[in-house]
Amino acid sequence: MKKLILTFSLFFVLISCSDNLDRLPNDSLIAETAYQNYSDLQLGLNGVFGSYNHRNIITFNSIFTDECKIGADNGGQQVNLYNQVLDPQEGTSASIWTNHYTTINRANRIIEAAASITPSAADRAGYDNLLAQCYAIRALCHFDLLNHFTKDTYNLTSVAVPYVDFVNTGVNLQRNTVTEVRDGILDDLDTAEALLSNTNVYFVTADFLDFLRSKIYFVTGNFPLAISHADNVISSKPLANRSEYVDLFTDSSNAEVVFKRRRIQTENFIGGIWFFTGTGGAFMEMSNKVYNTLNPSDVRSDVLFNAVDSDPSINLHLINKYPGSSGFLYLNDEKVMRVSELYLIKAECQARLTLYVDAAATIKQIRDARFGTSTVQDVYSNFADAATAILAERFVELAYEGHRYVDVKRLRSAVNLGIVRDPADCGGASPCVLGVTDHRFTLPIPQSEMDTNGNMTQNDVY
Repeated sequence: MKKLILTFSLFFVLISCSDNLDRLPNDSLIAETAYQNYSDLQLGLNGVFGSYNHRNIITFNSIFTDECKIGADNGGQQVNLYNQVLDPQEGTSASIWTNHYTTINRANRIIEAAASITPSAADRAGYDNLLAQCYAIRALCHFDLLNHFTKDTYNLTSVAVPYVDFVNTGVNLQRNTVTEVRDGILDDLDTAEALLSNTNVYFVTADFLDFLRSKIYFVTGNFPLAISHADNVISSKPLANRSEYVDLFTDSSNAEVVFKRRRIQTENFIGGIWFFTGTGGAFMEMSNKVYNTLNPSDVRSDVLFNAVDSDPSINLHLINKYPGSSGFLYLNDEKVMRVSELYLIKAECQARLTLYVDAAATIKQIRDARFGTSTVQDVYSNFADAATAILAERFVELAYEGHRYVDVKRLRSAVNLGIVRDPADCGGASPCVLGVTDHRFTLPIPQSEMDTNGNMTQNDVY
């Protein structure tokens, strides 16, 4: 795979501080002075997981699409993003780029430094596992970047994002192809698998590796392998029952969780994407489109919608997916990987392979778990039918978890619909439709990266 050279300037701040940065960070830290022994590497790993941030992906995917509407207490917060103003200066999309390359750099720094550190026999397993964590989180970050900043991940020779697999200084980045990024991710996952010993869902596990393998094969068109790796996880990790489903979003259960990012009270709360966490006022609310989709018999309705504090008669719909934990409103862990997503990936792959009955049966398994009873199985005559049903199921199952934008992007041609908001959620400066062919289904490379990197190319139209 083509090696890329990345210049860095030092960042030893948590992502809550770096969210406002909009260019790929450059790091001049001298590794031999930062990491001198195994204990130093452990501290560095804490920095890697402290840096990784799924919150900005949830923010973009929920507010830019049809999951949200302007809230009753909005004073201008996130209005530009809601109005789908997307250009190289837009901060939320740029923060995805910056945060993920910051995290990649921190992982690379540890991998590089570890090569010159020999652990004791007692520390050997921990040392290996630490490296596994770095390789795997590096793979996850590259996947997120590929998924958001690449126009067509099924076109394997097309331009994607830079795959950065070592620390260097001095030379600007170029963009790799989809194939090169895919292969880099798979190589990292294989390396991690040989070193891994962790079973804690706050860190990388064996299920994490298969989950990410399924996703990268899924978005690059190898549907049989995507199904195979999804089944590896599904076979050992069942869907949450109705009670567990409620509890997993209050952090009192890890049912069906494969990986989650711990949030602590000194960071930005996950619910702060939509709420003022001090007063509880909502500057963004659940869209009428989501609300009108909910079925009271479906446990997801209670998880998604705060019926107690909402008033649909005055168009007040409050999001309930992150109600809080440990005595703090809106403070919850980010569920980055849940096994239900693998069922949805499996169903879509089955449909793409024209296994329509199998796809419908897979979707039925999710619905049965959420309704707590046997549901009627769909009948799909073609891929458009299946895609419509799968997209609708993802809309409810994965709402406010950072999927909607990339889901519509991936399936918009099959269903011949882009982002379509309920008429009650839009109008005036707020668009009701983002068309199927709109260039904004690919995020722009941040302008400051374009200004300082002569080797970087911008996505179309921006």
